[in-house]
Amino acid sequence: MGSQSPRQHGMDGDHWNNARLRAVIHKRVGVEYSRGYIREIAIHTGVGDLITRRRN
Repeated sequence: MGSQSPRQHGMDGDHWNNARLRAVIHKRVGVEYSRGYIREIAIHTGVGDLITRRRN
């Protein structure tokens, strides 16, 4: 997933965010993770910098 865009996974967007990453992981492995845990997974797998931060 790291070098692929969200669009390559059927998502409507060009940048990864927490919700898109959660959806792809759920689709692939059938497990729903919390927002906080998705961030931890992304950081520990070296793709944390790909997730865009939420804008207020």
